[in-house]
Amino acid sequence: MRRNIVAGGILTALIGAMLSVSPAMAEESPTPPAELAYVTMTDDPTGKDLEFVTADPSAPSNVPTQNPPVPDPVADEIPAAEETTDQLPPAEDEPVEPEVPAEKPVPDPTSAPAETPAPAPATPVEKPAPVVPVPAPVVPVPVPAPKAPAKTTPKSTTPPAKPAPAPPTKAAKPAIAVTGAIATHWKSLKGVAGALGAPTSAQKTTGSYVSQQFVGGTIFATTKNGVQHILKSSPIGKIWFAKGESVYGFPVSGETATAQGTYQKFSTNHWIFTNGNVLLTTNGIGSRWVANGGLKVLGAPTSMESCGLRNNGCSQSFAKAVVYWSKATGAQAVWGGILGRYKANGATANYIGYPTSKESCTLINNGCYQNFERGLIMWSAPTGAYAVPSGAIRNHYGSTGTAYGFLGYPNANETCDKLGCTQRFQGGTVYWSGLTGAQSVKNGKLHNAYKDRNSYKGVLGFPRAGEVCGQLPKSGCYQDFSNGRLWSNTGQTYPFRTNGGIGAAYYAKGGPNSNLGYPLSDEKCSGGQCAQTFQGGAIGWGVGASGTYGLSECQNLNDGRSRYSGQGSKHVLLTFTETYRQAYATNVYCKSIAGVYVTEWRTDGYVGASGFKGPGEASGPTRNLYSPTGSFTVTEAFGLGNPGTALSYRTLNPNSRWGGNPWTPTYNKYHESSKWEGWDENMWYFAKRSTRDYEQGAVINYNRPNITQDAGFAIFLHQNKVPTAGCISIDNWAMVDYLRKSVPGDRIIMGVRSAIFK
Repeated sequence: MRRNIVAGGILTALIGAMLSVSPAMAEESPTPPAELAYVTMTDDPTGKDLEFVTADPSAPSNVPTQNPPVPDPVADEIPAAEETTDQLPPAEDEPVEPEVPAEKPVPDPTSAPAETPAPAPATPVEKPAPVVPVPAPVVPVPVPAPKAPAKTTPKSTTPPAKPAPAPPTKAAKPAIAVTGAIATHWKSLKGVAGALGAPTSAQKTTGSYVSQQFVGGTIFATTKNGVQHILKSSPIGKIWFAKGESVYGFPVSGETATAQGTYQKFSTNHWIFTNGNVLLTTNGIGSRWVANGGLKVLGAPTSMESCGLRNNGCSQSFAKAVVYWSKATGAQAVWGGILGRYKANGATANYIGYPTSKESCTLINNGCYQNFERGLIMWSAPTGAYAVPSGAIRNHYGSTGTAYGFLGYPNANETCDKLGCTQRFQGGTVYWSGLTGAQSVKNGKLHNAYKDRNSYKGVLGFPRAGEVCGQLPKSGCYQDFSNGRLWSNTGQTYPFRTNGGIGAAYYAKGGPNSNLGYPLSDEKCSGGQCAQTFQGGAIGWGVGASGTYGLSECQNLNDGRSRYSGQGSKHVLLTFTETYRQAYATNVYCKSIAGVYVTEWRTDGYVGASGFKGPGEASGPTRNLYSPTGSFTVTEAFGLGNPGTALSYRTLNPNSRWGGNPWTPTYNKYHESSKWEGWDENMWYFAKRSTRDYEQGAVINYNRPNITQDAGFAIFLHQNKVPTAGCISIDNWAMVDYLRKSVPGDRIIMGVRSAIFK
């Protein structure tokens, strides 16, 4: 019995000693895993500078315990490790211990432990010895009640079930080496504390470069380009990491800041800019950008490359230019004023298409131009930029010497309508139609006159040839159009047109080299008749109008130099003296052809023996022998027989009288009487006497109606060319011709030259 008691005591002691390394203890207090270590190595080949950075052994395990720790009277307690803020993120997720069910019984430390399977090895604790079953209870070691993850599990007196095996203790992660040039570059960026942070992968060699990934980016090292990095947080890095190395390659430069923008170059010849745009410098657009001066000349890209333009073309915008590319033309840069005009005209969608050359600024007056598929755009400081499309107008422009010729630079775009096309230049305008081709009209008097006539939309139509000068008197010039010719000379301020039958008659007479000289008006037509005035006369055309008419004072009625208007009358007789108190007069009979007064005939004659009174003055009694000044109609004709006039005609008889006695009912009126009383005029007498004064005559509508007493009477136009008591006397033939041609409404304008003409 005593021997059994002693044996039982020995066993009890052995069991107590073994509890310190029992599976329960290993399960409740596993050895913490070693923290991930960084090993940085310098470029020292001897390895003397090898530096190991290991984890703090006191750091707490991040593996949750299944049961609360049991105090061990033999082993020291493991102190809690201080938290660190500079730990690397684990390479893989930590295993999560399964929750202990709330209803799972907690083993009673007073009960004999059930047989448990051997625990998984935990580093660095050695494998514990197996538990020897004890038949009799031993003095229990106090163990705190375990806490379930969600709630406290009530203590149970039920014998415990077989406990779950202890989780395997996680092995320490291997260290990530940062070595060589990458380590030097990483350290220069403050290592873990810098923008790149801790390494997340080992160094990798790919072709000609070595790379290593970090939390904040990637470092690349090459023999040719040195060590460069990309930051995930930078605008450039965000673009690079979005598509990666397969698209952009590795960096061959750091981020480079310039006045034009910040960028980074990559091995695939992409440049990524901080404004979010990417440029491939080896494609058509990028190569042109480089060739034209890159950042310095064209600036940084302000857009990504955009394709899908006309004929599958592409373009990319830069700070100072746009580069356009098509398969047919390659890539060309367009900038400045030419770019502005190109865009305004629709760029590649416009007729002129893609650029085919770079801009050249070698023209006169520092002008520039750039060629396109179907035209060119020209620029000068005074005009700005305008396109000259390929075609007849451009060909004509070239034949004049382009910017070096009289046309100079374009100052408007070409415009077209259903009739034709035009384009304005500094020195003139080029006009085109299918019938006439392209012709220019120089700026100047001819061009002004052409525009005043509504240019090609007006009576002249399109020009058929250029301006001709140097062959005419007075340094004259002319230019032919579809419907006529314009004439100008130094003596005239305004050119006029000739056309049709009148033009043909004018050319036949020698044009400006004839006595007609240059035209003074355009042709006017009405009622099937036309007329045009010239420096030396006029030409009429049509029934009753055709012919050449000499120059006379009739022209004053056309050009406004007459103080009295013809008022649209068919005929006007101009009777004038050169001075006052002069009876000898000039008579010019003018007829209207389409509103143009031309000379029918010219003859001399007489007026009142005392000459003319001034404008607005009454001629007074006939005994004073004055003629009135002014413009008067012809109301009726008289004589011994109607010669064929359209006027109202009165055939005289022995009783024909014209009242000359003021304040009588017959004053300044026709009446008949067998008597010759006072100042009455015996018309029969003057018609029948030998001089035949009133054989044919016409009444000038002076002082009638609304007669003013004693202001004058019996102012007639009659034959017998002698000084009169106030009438106008002309040759007999002229009097008859006048009556035959006159119609109601015809006028007589009479007075001293200076009183009736300007």
